[in-house]
Amino acid sequence: MGLSLEYYWSLNPKQYAKHCKIYLKKEEQDVKVVDRLNHILGQYVGIAVNNGKEYPQKPYLDREETKQVEPQTVEDMEKIARLNTLCLGGVINDDRGNTSTNNG
Repeated sequence: MGLSLEYYWSLNPKQYAKHCKIYLKKEEQDVKVVDRLNHILGQYVGIAVNNGKEYPQKPYLDREETKQVEPQTVEDMEKIARLNTLCLGGVINDDRGNTSTNNG
């Protein structure tokens, strides 16, 4: 699981169970990625063997996605900065002298 021996022996059973659960999730995701890549490889082989003229010039995963991103406004940047400050435990004083904290 990638834990050092000192850390491993300092864990209680509940913490160890959490590490095991996360490790198994990570392993499952890795297997899914390998399976997807193997499937794509099978498609390449199938195209190459059965109809070589239709073999793609570029890899399937090399497609460029056209994603429209709208410019960020000053208000958006201020909201994000306030949220980051509160999440990191900072305090915000507004123009009216009010104070905002993240106590929840």
